[in-house]
Amino acid sequence: MNPKTLSVMLLRVVATLCLLVGLRYATTSSILGYHEAFIGVQVSELPGRTHELLLNFLHLAGIEFISLSVMLALLSRGPFARGEPWAWWCVALTMVPVLGVLTVLSFAVGPQSPQKLAVTVLVLMLTTLTLGRPDRYWPLDAPPAPAP
Repeated sequence: MNPKTLSVMLLRVVATLCLLVGLRYATTSSILGYHEAFIGVQVSELPGRTHELLLNFLHLAGIEFISLSVMLALLSRGPFARGEPWAWWCVALTMVPVLGVLTVLSFAVGPQSPQKLAVTVLVLMLTTLTLGRPDRYWPLDAPPAPAP
């Protein structure tokens, strides 16, 4: 299997993982156990509407991950698979910051958070970008002249 094909497959794996995380967060009815462990109190002990606020943040994160998964799936079906530079940059400039911050946050929350998943997805994304690097690296470069 050539590196470009493998990169497209890995991009689809990352899209699937983002979809699963997104669905988990978007459909949860309470903050998760590692969130409780991080803040040091049970949901029932949270003041006022704090739980509702935290739950809204989780739902927002879930919708964002679902959106990212759709973007990755669509790009993997066409422009990324064809090696178009703009698609590579689109994936790199959206996913590396998101997954980098997610990984840092998972370590800040502590060992009860899904640290291994965060690191795995970040490594998969970096591998995807390395293997899928387009022939023309910069999106605004002129395409090569046709051979005479």
